[in-house]
Amino acid sequence: MILLYALIALLLLVLICMGIELYQLLSSNAKCINQLPGPKDYFIIGNLKDILVPTDVLFKNFRRFAKEYFPLYRIWSSHLYGGICVIGPDDMQTILSNVKHNDKGPVYLVLQEWLGEGLLRSTGEKWLMRRKILTPTFHFKILKQFIAIFNKHSKHFAEDINTDGEINIIPHIHKCSLHMIAEAAMGTCLRDSEGESRYGKAIHDMGSFIMYKLMRPWLYVYFMKFFTKNYLPEKRALAYLKTFTKNIIDEREKDKVPVNVENDEDIYLNKKHHLAMLDLLLQAKDDQKISYDGIREEVDTFMFEGHDTISMAMTFCCMLLACNKHVQDQIYEEIMSVLGESKECDYEDLQNLNYMEMAIKESLRIYPSVPLISRIAGEDINTSTGFIIPKGTVLLLHIYDTHHNPDLYPDPERYDPERFSVENSKNRHPYAYLPFSAGSRNCIGQKYAMLSMKSMLVSLLRKFELHPIDTPETIKLFVDIVLRTKEGIKIKLKRRDKMM
Repeated sequence: MILLYALIALLLLVLICMGIELYQLLSSNAKCINQLPGPKDYFIIGNLKDILVPTDVLFKNFRRFAKEYFPLYRIWSSHLYGGICVIGPDDMQTILSNVKHNDKGPVYLVLQEWLGEGLLRSTGEKWLMRRKILTPTFHFKILKQFIAIFNKHSKHFAEDINTDGEINIIPHIHKCSLHMIAEAAMGTCLRDSEGESRYGKAIHDMGSFIMYKLMRPWLYVYFMKFFTKNYLPEKRALAYLKTFTKNIIDEREKDKVPVNVENDEDIYLNKKHHLAMLDLLLQAKDDQKISYDGIREEVDTFMFEGHDTISMAMTFCCMLLACNKHVQDQIYEEIMSVLGESKECDYEDLQNLNYMEMAIKESLRIYPSVPLISRIAGEDINTSTGFIIPKGTVLLLHIYDTHHNPDLYPDPERYDPERFSVENSKNRHPYAYLPFSAGSRNCIGQKYAMLSMKSMLVSLLRKFELHPIDTPETIKLFVDIVLRTKEGIKIKLKRRDKMM
């Protein structure tokens, strides 16, 4: 009997393999994808040999493929899941500027249980409605209200470090950015709350679980998740995150102040009640434009995206400033010129820190927080090389490799904020710089990100000089939802008051 079952299992496996290879032979999309160059693929498994490797090795593989096969190449995550990797700015523009290619690729399916159909994943009319509801949150008049939040938590950030010598800067920055987005998005202060560390850990753990599934295409099949080592830990983390968000929403709803979303004065100039993103969502719920579950999806999306991406962007920026003291000194001089030693920032002050903004932009070029995004071709695409990408093809847009293209950025590994001066930027390809994506699905929070990072840098550089320990040559980058390092980033701090 056991032998019979083994033979049946073997027969099924053979039939599956034959089916996969038959798909490769007969599918018009598969035939088209295979016309492009790419790394050697193997029977059934496609390019899994290059994908199922340690995440730091996978990062290097992607960089090698980009250089070898620029501007387009094909890759197979088994012979059932194929995609076209896009690097050149002309093709980036063709894809991102056309709303017909707005649907996200299947890699985002691994986020569904956590983020649902939030702004990151939703499509069509749902995405359009959610975007319309949330856009006022990032109007400059509301961003002005956020500056007080940024100042408060940036001050705590610098105070909490309160030491000379070597530190891993990542946990401090993560904590600060989490507090900022919690108060800005949810209207709640996490500082010193019991759930602060657990919430941050749950978000970090979910990132690890998601990447584990993302690199294993067989786990895209729903029932397969029950057989993984991460099933129960992921279930516990997810339950905690959803409960935490639910409690925050319920508490905010009890104390909410009605907002007339048709009246700019109500939205932007409410002096008595700090307006959080959550308030606009609760008002939209009252107007029957969004459900309770929809609110949770958007809050979870912004809590994840609004702290993790900013945290890593700020971390890499600190490392680069430590390694490039002439840039750090110029930023410090600008801070002293605009703000002096003690003035709290206001919106106009942060806007006037022009050289600091150039330095942040250059850091985001070298280390884009989201190095890869994915789309589905909504119609046939004529590429810059004359190749036609058929409708329905999965597109993998490698922002990291666009940013490191020497034809766009000579000596691309060199940190040079002057690349983003008005003079040096004016003739650059409009899709050569994509740290916040581009087109209609660009990052809604990019102004929030820039202002919050500026605020953190003001507090940090007023108090400390940064000196290098980890450098671009010593860190190991790896593939994750956002760009990360294997072992944190260490810098050396020297208090400025002790140097005088």
